Amino acid sequence: MIVKIDYDTKGNYEAVYTITFDGDSLRGFLDENEAKVSFDTEGTEVIVRVVSDITITDKTEKENEEVSSNSETGSNPSSENNTSASDPTGTNENTNKSPNKDTGTSHQHQWQPHYAERWVSNIVTVVDVPEQKVSGARFYVKDAQGNLVAQGPTYWFENGFTLDDLKEIIKNGIKNADDEGFYEGVYYGNYQNVTKTIPAVTHEEDQGYYEKYIDYYFCSCGATKGAE
Repeated sequence: MIVKIDYDTKGNYEAVYTITFDGDSLRGFLDENEAKVSFDTEGTEVIVRVVSDITITDKTEKENEEVSSNSETGSNPSSENNTSASDPTGTNENTNKSPNKDTGTSHQHQWQPHYAERWVSNIVTVVDVPEQKVSGARFYVKDAQGNLVAQGPTYWFENGFTLDDLKEIIKNGIKNADDEGFYEGVYYGNYQNVTKTIPAVTHEEDQGYYEKYIDYYFCSCGATKGAE
């Protein structure tokens, strides 16, 4: 539990201080000095919690207590600030002594890092189906000038279509060709080898990761500060 101490308000506070030791260093120190402690020293880190009672006193109340104490002992506060007649050089040890000031309980922050996690994005392209090269056969037809051009039907060796299927098409075309060797306007006596590219099928996904970082620092007294 972290107890926040209000140094502007008098009262009694119970503060818990957490001290973290490196386990190997602590055990080595104890062995070297033949010392013992009352807490468990096993583990990579040894964490000790110390409970301390802290009393915050009102400044005016403290000064009144000091004046009352001086009156009871018969001391004269004003005489302590004047040079003694028997010491004209002003070397009296009580001369010009500053009055005591109550500065309250001194506390030095022991900052501990607080960690959090954040997602680091990493967008990558995943190939579901790779790019493919597909072969085919394109037959000839006549153009407007009567020349043979490879602009006829094209058969691609894909989706189960094989070379044997192509041979059957050629056989049927030649068998049923007219006197000029054409069947339904297509010349099946020869064909052109062609190739086409089928693009890869892909998708994008985030293959990122979580990283640990310090988002702020905190002290056992309840104080915090931003990450540097």
